[in-house]
Amino acid sequence: MDKNTVVIFAGSKLPTDAHHTVLARVFARKIGLEKFNLAYGGGNMGLMGEIARTAQSANAEITAFTLKKYGSEEQLMDAKVIEIDGDDDDRFKAFSQIKNLAAFIAFPAGPAGLVEVAQAFRHAAYENGPPLIIPQIGHYYDGMLASFAASAQSGLTKEESLSKVRPWKMIHTLQQILALE
Repeated sequence: MDKNTVVIFAGSKLPTDAHHTVLARVFARKIGLEKFNLAYGGGNMGLMGEIARTAQSANAEITAFTLKKYGSEEQLMDAKVIEIDGDDDDRFKAFSQIKNLAAFIAFPAGPAGLVEVAQAFRHAAYENGPPLIIPQIGHYYDGMLASFAASAQSGLTKEESLSKVRPWKMIHTLQQILALE
């Protein structure tokens, strides 16, 4: 992976609102067209599969970081597969060690996605990791973003750590969002 890579978090199911899937595909296409590679937790289904397929069709190289316990899960054709012998925390550690890691991107997801978003925020805020980018699709992370802001306002989190969490609006390129240092 010589190009910059983004790690995405997304649901293993599709949202009931089909418009959210369409929007996720638009963002995913931007990832590939802007010459980023994509890494994710693997699998060929749900929103994460849709995003990976769409980015791949726009020339992103795809790397699936799969957990050994899910070894039989079907993967995208031509995706590089890295098998992790461990749990979700071990997978996040592997994500955080990707060379040229540009960002974590949080797409709509269920409870596992919330955990990954919290890990990415912690990594960005306390370990000088890459930013956490949240595409503006529905209101999936509004509560979590409010919690991050409240923790900063009350002195529990450094105020400057909030600059590591960035909304991604449809009108912006990923490059523009990353340039907001």
